[in-house]
Amino acid sequence: MQAAPGSFGVGPGDQGPFWDRQRQWNDDLAPAPWFDAVTVHLYSRLEEVTGDPNANHEPVTEATAQRNFAALMARHDDGTDRVLADLEARVPGKEIWITEWNPRGGQVWVQGQTAALAWFCDAANRGATFQRLLEPSAPRIPGGGSQLETYAAVEGAVFRRQDRVVVLLQNAAADSRECDLTTVAAGPLPSRVETLAAPDLADGSENATTVNSVAPSLVVTLPPYSVTRVVWETTARTPRKHLHRAAN
Repeated sequence: MQAAPGSFGVGPGDQGPFWDRQRQWNDDLAPAPWFDAVTVHLYSRLEEVTGDPNANHEPVTEATAQRNFAALMARHDDGTDRVLADLEARVPGKEIWITEWNPRGGQVWVQGQTAALAWFCDAANRGATFQRLLEPSAPRIPGGGSQLETYAAVEGAVFRRQDRVVVLLQNAAADSRECDLTTVAAGPLPSRVETLAAPDLADGSENATTVNSVAPSLVVTLPPYSVTRVVWETTARTPRKHLHRAAN
């Protein structure tokens, strides 16, 4: 059964028969014995997320880039949780599959821009288990968009399989953070640490970011606006559920 994207893709300013049908579709959604799962496609639309109908046509400046980034981060953080919770309440006992997702809206693929998604694909497949990592008691950042949504500055995940452990860490803040990963792997240093950073959100040039290798360590520096991959080639002990910022 296919669900509508709900409040993730339909905003308060979307009016008319098409949008009314999308709202009604989920209002009528109910569990039935002839289906076992609900699929949903999560596509964000910049003009709806920001509340600015001209957002797709405005020049990218530092100010508009910061606005767009915050609003999109909040939509894909709080907004995703909100939609999944809504579907879970509508169809209890059914699986929920996100079969399409893209922060670029309908622009599903751009040649040469696959580094961060390739890391997720490499880490999450071949029987890997997933463990969410969060900074304890960290304040949420408001998105400032069309809906009251927030996002976490630092969040990560452990993907673990028999021969390998991969930690992916995102720093969505404007300042560097240090994270202590001794709770993930006590003792052995990681095999490699790589960072993909985009400190200038307004930089629209092609291939503006590159993957940089840094010295393996259990205390990892996360640059502003970055995704970092930490890899152990041997199994580490079971991680706890929190990240811990390193002592200054």
